[in-house]
Amino acid sequence: MTIRSRNAFGLILLVLACATAAHAQTASWPQLGYNSGHTGYNASELVITRKNVKALANIGSFSVNAEMKSPVIYKGAIYIRSLDGNVYAFVLASGRLKWSVAVALPGAGSSDDIAIADNHLIVTCFVTSTPGPTSGICALDPKTGSVLWTYAISYGGPFTAPVIAGGTVYLGQSGVQPDGNGTGAIVAVNLFNGKERWRFWSCAPGPVCMKLGSGVPAVDGGLVYFGCSGGPQYAAKVIGTCALNATTGALVWNAQIGDPTWGDWQGRLVARKGTLYEAYQTANCYNCGYTIDIVALNETSGATLWDTPITSQLVNSFYPTGAPTLGQTGTAYQAISTSNNANQPNLFAVDATGTIAWRLSTIQNLGNTATVVGGGAKQVLFYACFGNGTQGTTCAYNPHNGSLLWTSSDQNLASRFAPVVAGGVVYNDCNSNSVCAYAPH
Repeated sequence: MTIRSRNAFGLILLVLACATAAHAQTASWPQLGYNSGHTGYNASELVITRKNVKALANIGSFSVNAEMKSPVIYKGAIYIRSLDGNVYAFVLASGRLKWSVAVALPGAGSSDDIAIADNHLIVTCFVTSTPGPTSGICALDPKTGSVLWTYAISYGGPFTAPVIAGGTVYLGQSGVQPDGNGTGAIVAVNLFNGKERWRFWSCAPGPVCMKLGSGVPAVDGGLVYFGCSGGPQYAAKVIGTCALNATTGALVWNAQIGDPTWGDWQGRLVARKGTLYEAYQTANCYNCGYTIDIVALNETSGATLWDTPITSQLVNSFYPTGAPTLGQTGTAYQAISTSNNANQPNLFAVDATGTIAWRLSTIQNLGNTATVVGGGAKQVLFYACFGNGTQGTTCAYNPHNGSLLWTSSDQNLASRFAPVVAGGVVYNDCNSNSVCAYAPH
């Protein structure tokens, strides 16, 4: 890898004049979904509230050369992974480029998201190894962009975004073993030296091993949770969700989600304080009739605590747009793939008991998962949004009733990831290849 200068990319940066240095230094958004359980809830964000959210204005942008993945924020800087093959680091308070590093991409997808902790920025990368180059993950020094260590995935490549918890990096991988069997594996890597701690794959004689869902693994309560699809001959016996011991990688439980034959194993899940929440389709079909549900499972045993259909019987193609997001009291917010339809609500709130608190049809399309900030009556719900007259890429809603509070004013639609909200600033992609910043004016 080589560190390139600002001039090499011809970046145009706008100074974030309204973001104070104090807010920039305290801002933190370390990984996808904010924490290792991916709840999307930042309780530390107390600057932006329901009272001042309508005053949010674009105060600048960080521009790169191609589509980007969800950024992370750490110690006064924002780090952006771009599909132009580079990782960028910008100073929050000034918008200045600190460094950019060229990394070869394993391919566009959720595996290209990044995570940071303990002065280690984890990115997927191209690794030179024996017997030959392969995909893997790299740890970069967030101050300089220099490589601290690399981890090569021998058979395949990263399949999910990295998750950091307790000094360990967890991620899903896919590929082919030497015997020709297709693989789906969860690996755990030491955050500080890149050494593999364990690898779980549910393989047996035959052409296919356990498959992984497209959702990002969640880590909470000493367990790693992910969507999985197995069978009688594999360690994962049913289609749905798997839980592994985070220290040893041993399978703890495997719960069926949806239909027993064609269940939902996408792994749209989040975890917090002993409960695993998951959005799923009750059947894998378009015209057979199905519902979209949110289910709450006991983290320790996988037992169902409650299972709430948030839609009536559906036909045609509807699906949850990502995993649920959890508010302060455990209310789960979930969007589905439709909008502006009086006959089919697309935004739902389900409280901690499994009761639907409210549902509505928004004018805007809602992409990806949501972000919730603040506490009590000050909480704000943010979504990436687009279409149906919406000129921007970010919308704010009242989490108590779903009413629209604010939309950004950008002209080019994107909404590729959930809004990042930290340090009194909202960050989201906009104008094709930029991350825009919004703060109360």
